[in-house]
Amino acid sequence: MVEFSILEQLRAQPITQTIPVVLLAARAKWLDSQLLQRYQVAGVIPNSLDPAKLPEQIANLLDWDLNSQIN
Repeated sequence: MVEFSILEQLRAQPITQTIPVVLLAARAKWLDSQLLQRYQVAGVIPNSLDPAKLPEQIANLLDWDLNSQIN
C-alpha cells in the first residue's frame, strides 16, 4: 500500500525498526488488525480527538506512564 510506504522503510532499517507508530485516522474502518500487525502499528486514534487528551491517548496506546515521562 502506498499509504504505508514510509512504515515499510522504517521497519526495513535496523535503527528505526523499534520506533513506535501511532496513526491518527479520520476513517479507521479501512484499517484491519492484519494490516496494523503487518506494519507493527501500536494503535489508531480517531481524528475526532480532543487535542488536550492526545498525549494521554498516545501514552495509553504505548503503555507509558505519562506522569513519569513529564517529570
